[in-house]
Amino acid sequence: MNNLGYRIHKLTIANFRGITDPHTLTVSGRHLFILGPNAFGKSTIVEAIRWCLFGFPPGQQEIEVRNTFYPAKTSEVMLDLVAREKVLSIQRVFSPGADRSRQTIRDSAGKTVSLAAALPQLTRLGHPTGTQVIFAAQHAAGRRQAEISDFSRVLYFYLGIERIPELLEKLRQLVQERQAQRAEMSKSIEAFLQELRINLSILQGKKDEIVKNPPWGRGQTPTKIETDRKVDNLLHEVSQVAEAEIPTDLHGRDKLRRVKDLNTTLASKKDDLLKVQLRNLQADFDKAQKLKDEWNSVAGRILEVQAKTTDLNSKENQLLGNRSLGELEAQLEAEKHKYSESELRSKIRSDAAIYLVKYGSSQCPVCENALVPGTLESRGERPATDPPSAKLDELEKLIAEIMQVRDELAKCRQSLAGLEEKSTAIAGNASIITGLSNPSPGDIEEHVQRLHNAFQLGRNQIENTQSEHDRLNKRIGDVEAEERFQYYQGKITAIEEILQTGIDPAREALSEYDNFLATAEKVGKLVLEAFDAKINSAVPRLTQELTRVYADLTAHPSYDGVSILKQPSEPNRLESGTLKLQVTSSRCQGQSFPSNVLNGQAARALQLVPYFVFSNYWREVMELDLILVDDPSESFDTSHLDHLMSVLKSVASHTQLVVASHESDRMEPLIETHFPVEERCVVHVKDFDPLKGPILEQQ
Repeated sequence: MNNLGYRIHKLTIANFRGITDPHTLTVSGRHLFILGPNAFGKSTIVEAIRWCLFGFPPGQQEIEVRNTFYPAKTSEVMLDLVAREKVLSIQRVFSPGADRSRQTIRDSAGKTVSLAAALPQLTRLGHPTGTQVIFAAQHAAGRRQAEISDFSRVLYFYLGIERIPELLEKLRQLVQERQAQRAEMSKSIEAFLQELRINLSILQGKKDEIVKNPPWGRGQTPTKIETDRKVDNLLHEVSQVAEAEIPTDLHGRDKLRRVKDLNTTLASKKDDLLKVQLRNLQADFDKAQKLKDEWNSVAGRILEVQAKTTDLNSKENQLLGNRSLGELEAQLEAEKHKYSESELRSKIRSDAAIYLVKYGSSQCPVCENALVPGTLESRGERPATDPPSAKLDELEKLIAEIMQVRDELAKCRQSLAGLEEKSTAIAGNASIITGLSNPSPGDIEEHVQRLHNAFQLGRNQIENTQSEHDRLNKRIGDVEAEERFQYYQGKITAIEEILQTGIDPAREALSEYDNFLATAEKVGKLVLEAFDAKINSAVPRLTQELTRVYADLTAHPSYDGVSILKQPSEPNRLESGTLKLQVTSSRCQGQSFPSNVLNGQAARALQLVPYFVFSNYWREVMELDLILVDDPSESFDTSHLDHLMSVLKSVASHTQLVVASHESDRMEPLIETHFPVEERCVVHVKDFDPLKGPILEQQ
């Protein structure tokens, strides 16, 4: 046995698949043979060893390793490895709720190390070629059958070129990445150039639009310096008018924006001031106009009342004539007295006449004097009910009319006094408004006219201010258009320079990509060429070795040889050709056949061949060399099983074997024949409890 590499000294398994109770097998570096009926957990022990070393490949779920009856318990496998003066403890656990298992490796000093540091060569081979498992046919259903080896990978390892495929893959990926980057850069450059051309066309169109109606007039197109000077002059002019500081940190369009802001602010201030003045003028005008209208109205009323008073005075004088009202009233009283006396006498005569008639008297009823017959009748002819005399009526009517005229005169004089008082108050207000000590209605009229003229002037000033603002805005707009022209011209010039020479660094970068890709492809092709040469030089000798081992295992009568078929490499894609094991026949020289022409036994034997061949070559470099064989008796009859055990014995000097078989009767004699007691550890699986797992008996 190889005394340089590690050997399994002890194996502990708990809650792994069907194994529930912890089981510890002390192998002590010997070959382990596990014998027992099917479905008793032999394969689980074999799988536990490989899971402890490598876990599951990326992308596969490790949920399968959990114990079916106790999924909440931690699955755990521990390997104690021993070599010359070296010890390694490898533990892998899969905790409840975790997605992946966790591996811990400790060296002789108890220091935690990585698998790559502890077993570098084994790590380089990796899963599944690091340790080999040969599954029997009973496991084909429901479980993927593992191949004895990744032939290409093992061959590369044997030739010392195992890193070349990885190098070629990385180089291919690098080339693809650089090609993609180069394509993306080329696409970006073209998109950038296209965008520049579009922008150039847009800018040229905008520039041409300005040139159609040049803001500088018919003169020569101004230079950038001349346009900048116009901007500065305009800014200086507006800043002075606005009494604002001239900014020194502005450029181009910012200056024009400043000019527009100042112009707007200045126009707004003027407009606001003039509008305030107009409102004040309007208020003064309305007040003066109202006062004027009121004064004119009062003056008109005074004239009307004065005229009426004159008419009434004339009428009174006309009614009085040369008499006074008293005389008329005295005359009226006299007339009334006469009328009353006449009325009374008439009444007496009437009553006396009635008396004389009634009593037949001839004497006066008052004085008792004799009356001449007929006296009373002749004097009492006018009836007592005669109307007032015309003169009395005329006097009463005249006096009433005079009294009415005098009442109207009193009212006129009173109204005139009120109007004159109001006129005096208006004159006082007019004096305040006009500033004159003794203004007349004409003065207030002139004042109103002056206010009206001032108001119109204010409105004209507002219109002038707006016109001035618009004119300045027009100037600003012209200078803005001129400045835009210069801006477009500058952009056009810059884009044209970029289109001519500015893109050269990007094109140089593309050229560097092309040089890199050419170099990488050249290097890759050289590496692939050397890689293929190395393989081709090793194939003849390996073919002989593979054929020898294959013949020992099968002694096949028809297909008695093995060949290595290498597919052509693809230099343009930096892909090496795949390697396949095929069989040959001495009866058909120059031909090779796929492994599916073999029966199951020979095909499985062919799977074993590469490992046995290569194991002889890497015995000195592998830190842990294991072959895990699950039920080989399923694949070989008794005679060929003896050949297999002979081959296993041939590699057992440097490889530790772990063999599981359900045919104890066939295997035990062969184990005793080929492996001395000190080199073997035989474990019998006596029973299997679904809740506890297998019952083991170690010899």
